[in-house]
Amino acid sequence: MKKPWLTFAGLCSVVFAIVVICVIFGSYTSMLRSKNRIRAAKDLTVSACRNQLHLIPELLSLAPDINNEPVRSRIGDTTEQLQTLLSRFQNSEAPLDPDLVTEFEQAQSSLAKDLDILTRDIGTAHPRVLEMVNLYLNAIYAAKRYNKEVAYFHTRKKVFPGMFTAGWFNLDILHFPQIDPTCFDPWGLNERRSIPSGLFQSAGICHFPGQHRHLPREHPCKPGRPENVPFQCLCHPGQG
Repeated sequence: MKKPWLTFAGLCSVVFAIVVICVIFGSYTSMLRSKNRIRAAKDLTVSACRNQLHLIPELLSLAPDINNEPVRSRIGDTTEQLQTLLSRFQNSEAPLDPDLVTEFEQAQSSLAKDLDILTRDIGTAHPRVLEMVNLYLNAIYAAKRYNKEVAYFHTRKKVFPGMFTAGWFNLDILHFPQIDPTCFDPWGLNERRSIPSGLFQSAGICHFPGQHRHLPREHPCKPGRPENVPFQCLCHPGQG
């Protein structure tokens, strides 16, 4: 007859093994879901960038031809470069190449500066210019969501039990580079620069560090914002 403590030890061993298996399986599936969310966020960013590029030909047709031909030429070249990069991003199952991300950020930043010149020529209150502002904000938020998912995945690889799961299932070799959201910023939303104030008053945008998720009705930045457009208030840090 077996001793009671042997039976108890055997039961504890079985329970412990079950718990360990559940923890490992749960950690693995959680990291896979995180990886899938990164892919979804990347696709959202690509889509948001393409939406803004699709509006550029119409902006070019609205701009006066006087004194902006070099700008129009640079915008055309940069747009083609970005379309190629976005296609590579979209078709890649592996983490984005850091060098391509850097190239994308540089091209996007160059495009933003030229669009700033172009939209000033068109008029900051023009409906298409305001639409471009909203599309840029969508791209900024998509990039921030992507970065958030990337940061979460990399954090999970460093803490228990993800530090073991990542090694066992070769997830530790995955490194997803982040995208600098300021490369989308065409008019100084994240910097205190010279800003066409009429543009942001019309779009319901302000331009100092900070962010609101929920705004009271009396908030000065909220009037005029389309309800279906993400809103970034940058004037009252700590709220939202």
